[in-house]
Amino acid sequence: MRGFSVLCGVSIVGLSATGFGMNLSSHSLNIMIKCAWLMTFGGVHVLSEFRTFAVSQRILGENAPFLFGYPGRGLFSLFLGSSCLADPALVDVTVSTVVGLTMVLNAICLLYTSPSPRDS
Repeated sequence: MRGFSVLCGVSIVGLSATGFGMNLSSHSLNIMIKCAWLMTFGGVHVLSEFRTFAVSQRILGENAPFLFGYPGRGLFSLFLGSSCLADPALVDVTVSTVVGLTMVLNAICLLYTSPSPRDS
């Protein structure tokens, strides 16, 4: 599941970067801001999946420690996936919908498998 999650994060970054580049000439500021926002959060999502590396721990440990646990990553995946569903700011609506649905399914899996406080 982690491989699909990383692939989705990289896809979000790639689609957003392409959408940002395509809208540079048209000066669509709202679309460019949304693409930059999705690039940032897609990168953070990829970092959260590689949370055992020192770079991820340094960046996320100070700014977003909730991404080290299952519930935090699940809710972040749900947030990011729902942002991608049929988004015209991204280059291809079909691909963004598939990526969004995969992220939502990833969120459900992460939230379902997260340990409950009563399990300990």
